[in-house]
Amino acid sequence: AFVAVAATGGLVAVLVLAAERLAGPAAALGAGLTTVLVLLAMAFLVWWRSIDRAAETFVAQRERLIEVLAKVEEV
Repeated sequence: AFVAVAATGGLVAVLVLAAERLAGPAAALGAGLTTVLVLLAMAFLVWWRSIDRAAETFVAQRERLIEVLAKVEEV
């Protein structure tokens, strides 16, 4: 997990530096900030989707547990 986080951080740094160099010295700050904001928005969407999927899984497992417990009480 640590290697993945470090690699992601390195990728973000490379993308920001590349955007700043492509934009030139006058617009380097704006290009870097825009790149970071786009990456942050993408990360937020991935996080939000993972929370949504976890909630769906929780509800499905909860319903399954209720069904299993109902069968146990019948026996």
